Amino acid sequence: MGVGCTQICTQGENEMINEIQNSDKNENKEKKNPFFIQKKENKIIDNLNDINKINDINDINDINNINNNKYNANNIESENNYINNIYNANNIENDMNNINDINNMNNINNNIEEKKEEIKEEPKELSKYDLFIQKFESKLPGFGEYIEKEEFVQKIPENVRSYMTENDFHLPKDIIMNRDVYELKPVKFKNGNIYEGNWNDSIVMDGLGKYYIEEGNLFIEGVWDNGKSIYGRIYYPNSNIYEGYINNSNCHGKGKFVYDTGEIYEGDFVNGEMEGKGKYTFSDRTTYEGEFKNGDITGQGIMKWPFGVTYEGNFTKAFLDQYGILSGNDGEKYEGNFKNNYFEGKGKYTFKDGSTYEGDFESSLRNGKGIYKKNDEFSYDGKWTNDYPHGFGTFTFGNIEVKGIWRNGMNSEISKLKGAEINEFNQNILNFKIPDTNLIPDRLSNLNKMINYKNFGFVKNPSFLNSRSNNE
Repeated sequence: MGVGCTQICTQGENEMINEIQNSDKNENKEKKNPFFIQKKENKIIDNLNDINKINDINDINDINNINNNKYNANNIESENNYINNIYNANNIENDMNNINDINNMNNINNNIEEKKEEIKEEPKELSKYDLFIQKFESKLPGFGEYIEKEEFVQKIPENVRSYMTENDFHLPKDIIMNRDVYELKPVKFKNGNIYEGNWNDSIVMDGLGKYYIEEGNLFIEGVWDNGKSIYGRIYYPNSNIYEGYINNSNCHGKGKFVYDTGEIYEGDFVNGEMEGKGKYTFSDRTTYEGEFKNGDITGQGIMKWPFGVTYEGNFTKAFLDQYGILSGNDGEKYEGNFKNNYFEGKGKYTFKDGSTYEGDFESSLRNGKGIYKKNDEFSYDGKWTNDYPHGFGTFTFGNIEVKGIWRNGMNSEISKLKGAEINEFNQNILNFKIPDTNLIPDRLSNLNKMINYKNFGFVKNPSFLNSRSNNE
């Protein structure tokens, strides 16, 4: 009950008590008066009713106040509960997030541990390259070791590096690069050779690469097929360069050989030697195009000199040999047999003025039996010695015919001629001189040089080229 209600009730009770006490004092006086007594009782009853009403009102107010207080308290409590709920919800969410984070971390740690166990139990699958590296490096100590690229580059001569920079390297169409190979850093073999390039699964050189051969200071760049070089460039220590097909580090197949003197051979090679058909160009622009055998100009071919002389025919070790035709640009020509660059045997020589000699030759001189003719005016048919009529023969000049023995171009039968015949003979025969064979091969300015062409620096199958270019 509230404070107001308590005060009111207390005051009424006190008044009632005082009245009762006063009535007790007057009780004796009033006991005898019934009306008075009844009046007093009624008044007391009324007072009690008033007190009850007041108490009832106070009780109602108290109840209302209590209810209001309860309502307010409930509202406040509800608000507090709402705020607390929000706060608690945030705390719960944070707690849940923390719990989730912890769970995630635990899951991650668990996954890491599981992966570690899986790795321990099941080794990681390696790539083909990694497997090859493991295999290669396990065998490498048996035949060589890795080196730095700078050490390999130092082995390459400066002129070779310059040539490589200025001249692109191109593969022919029949070289197909579809191999399954692996590129590695330079490897130095135990014999001192160095290789940088591609390898196959069998641990042999395969594909594009560069190779240095210690013996002979030889350098090769090109293509390898299962340990054998098949195409590329060979750089020789004397600055000669070959580009073409290769077999075991030798020129083999179609290729081009460039000498440091400017000489060039382009054609067929067999095991390091010119073999088959090709073209050889000399430094003075003389050319030979034809057959080669065992590194020599042997077989059918054509040689042309820059001053207009051409030979077409057979060669033996760079010598004009057997049958051929040698001609100049001024009409001179020899057609017949040769031996060691000389006219030898049967042949026909045509001079600048159109006259001809057909018969025997020896060491490029008319020796033996032969006939000389000049425009159907003059002819000599008989024996020859050292380029002169010598021995029995017949000289014809128009209607004049002289037969007999000749000595170094003279005949004793001339004395038998008389009158006009002698004059005509003297003017036309004694003054007549058979032309020299100016086209004799040994007189050509560079023929002897041509014969010795192999001195120009061609490396003919040196011993260090016979070693295989793999890791043996």
